[in-house]
Amino acid sequence: MLLYLILIVGAVGVILLLLKLASGPSASKALKRRMELVKERHAEGVTAAAQAQIRKLMAARSSRSKASLRRSSRALLSSGSGWR
Repeated sequence: MLLYLILIVGAVGVILLLLKLASGPSASKALKRRMELVKERHAEGVTAAAQAQIRKLMAARSSRSKASLRRSSRALLSSGSGWR
């Protein structure tokens, strides 16, 4: 009796393992993985565009601050007074 129970449990286990192997990867997991890849690919483009915009803003800010510094130094030099 115990031998038959062990054989039946073993046979059911083998059948379940074969079904698991034959089913392959989950379609929903594959879809989710593909969507994540697409999101990452497009997010990099958005990130690159944002970084480029930040670089432009910082360059504009830098040139404006340099221009204002040049104007103030010219005014100081043309007034004849020193730095002190």
